[in-house]
Parts: sequence; C-alpha cells; structure tokens
Amino acid sequence: MTDTPVIPQNSAPPVPQPLSPPPPPDALQQYRIEQLEKALEKLEGKQHDFEAQTTQNLSATVYNQTAMYTNHLDTVTHILEIAVFVLLAGGGVLGWLGYKNIKKGIKRKVENAIKAEVAGIKEEINTQSAKTDKKLEAQRQYEEGNRALDKKDYAEAIRHYDRSISFFSTSVAYINRGIAKHKLGRNEEAIADYNEALRIKPDYAEAYVNRALAKIALYLYKEAIADCNQALHLKPDIAEAYYNRGIAKHKLGRNEEAIADYNEALRIKPDLANAYFNKACAYALWGKPDEALKALEKAIAADTKWREQAKTDEDFTSLRDDPRFKKLVGLE
Repeated sequence: MTDTPVIPQNSAPPVPQPLSPPPPPDALQQYRIEQLEKALEKLEGKQHDFEAQTTQNLSATVYNQTAMYTNHLDTVTHILEIAVFVLLAGGGVLGWLGYKNIKKGIKRKVENAIKAEVAGIKEEINTQSAKTDKKLEAQRQYEEGNRALDKKDYAEAIRHYDRSISFFSTSVAYINRGIAKHKLGRNEEAIADYNEALRIKPDYAEAYVNRALAKIALYLYKEAIADCNQALHLKPDIAEAYYNRGIAKHKLGRNEEAIADYNEALRIKPDLANAYFNKACAYALWGKPDEALKALEKAIAADTKWREQAKTDEDFTSLRDDPRFKKLVGLE
C-alpha cells in the first residue's frame, strides 16, 4: 500500500484579507498607489483651505474656517470679539497692532493644526508601506518554498516557508511547510503546522486532509478518519479526503470500507493511480484475487512504477504464486 500528501490546489494566494495569504505584487502595488493618492488628495485639500483662509480679512468667514481646523471654537470666538472691539473702539495704531497680533495667532493655530494632520497622514502611509513590504517579502519566500517543494528539496522549502511566516503568517504557508516536514518524517511538527493553518482558517479542508495523513504515519488511524470526515463535511468532493480515509481504514483492516473510499476518490479523480494500487492491496487482503488483479492492472496502466512496487508489497503475499500476478508484474 502507498500514501501521498495532498498539496493544496489553490496555492496561489487571493487578494489580502485578514489572516489570509498576501496578494500578488501587482495588487499590493496598486493598493499602495491608491493609498498615496488618497493621502495626497487629502493634503492638497487642506493646503487649499489654508491658503484661502489666510488671504481673507478677519471676518465671519475667517472665523468659520478657523473653527474647522481647531477644536477651540469658544476661544477663537472670544479672540475675534476682542479684535472687533479693538478695531471699533481703540482705532489708530493700537487697534491695528491688536488686529495683526490676533491674525498671526489664528494663522499659527491653523498652521499647527495642518502640520499635525499632515504628520498623521505621513505616519499612516509609512505604516501601510511597511506592512505592504512585509507581505511582498512573505509572498516571495512562499513562492521560493513552493519551487523547492516541487523539486523535493524539503529542507530548503522549510527554510523559505519559515521566512515567509516570519513576515506574514498565512494558512497555505503552514500547510506547505507541514507537507515538507511530513516528507522528512517530522510528523509531529507537521501536525503542529496544520493546526496553525486551521487556527488561521478553520474551514480549510485541505489542512484536515493533510493532518490525517500525518496522523496515519503516527498510527493514529481513528483520529485520521475523524479529520477526513471533517474535511468531507467542509468539502464533499475532495478526492484526497476519501483516499486518505481509505488508507486509515485499510490500516485498521476495514478493507471493504477502504475500497468504498478508494472508489469514491476515483469517481472524483479518475486518474488517481494511487487509489487503484491501494484498492488492489485491499482486495488482496480481503481475499478477492480477481478484483485485486483488475485494480492492479489499472494502476500499472496509469503509471508503470506500480509494477515494481507490487513485486515487494506485502499486501500481495496471497498472490505471489498466481501466474496472472507474476505476468502482470514481470516475475515470470
């Protein structure tokens, strides 16, 4: 019998959402541009308002505009009342000087208010830019990890996924790191990664499927079946969930149930040669040689590597002396 992990089909991350994979670089760049444009538009609006207010005379309009930029309406009103009184009652040089001082004070308040708002906008832009840069680097490391995983360089893949997660945690990075660890026999660590993926995305069916496979490697067959059941509850047509559940049942000696699961996996994914091979193993253990040979023939037709595997697989012990088996696997 054989088993194989499931690499998630939707490995390309979607548009950013809270606690989800980062978007591709072009989407992030567009997001940054939009944020900068909004900030610039807001700043230009404030500058325009300031220029308009400073060119007007000390009037009701000045009073209203000033009140918009400060949160001290009562104070400004009082200052303006004094200014009007000085102009009307005092007159002369003292009145003029009072008017100028009041105007400078108001202008200073407006300038300070605008500077504070501009500083806030700049800080927000810098914060968003830093987050964007981290997501971009996380995405780059994730893709490097995928390339290493495809090449079966599992240690290198883990290094890249480690870096990706350090910049921005995503469920797919944890899933794929778990797969790499499973391939290296580090199944407890793989399960920990699948648990993290499920913490981020509780409805991630592929995480349950892969966790089941790691549990099978640790002889936790009943727990593996429970994980596959949950995966199928979330995603009824995922072939690998049936396939991995079949493996767990196969290991428990529930061969008839295992065959039913392998058949369901093949219904959904007819080219899943592993399922044909495991079905052949289950039939052989169940004492059904004709069905076992038919399934094995289909597995070998899909991929000749199963011929070599069948030669040494202990599940076919009952067929070793069958001439049909010998001919099929080339032992004649």
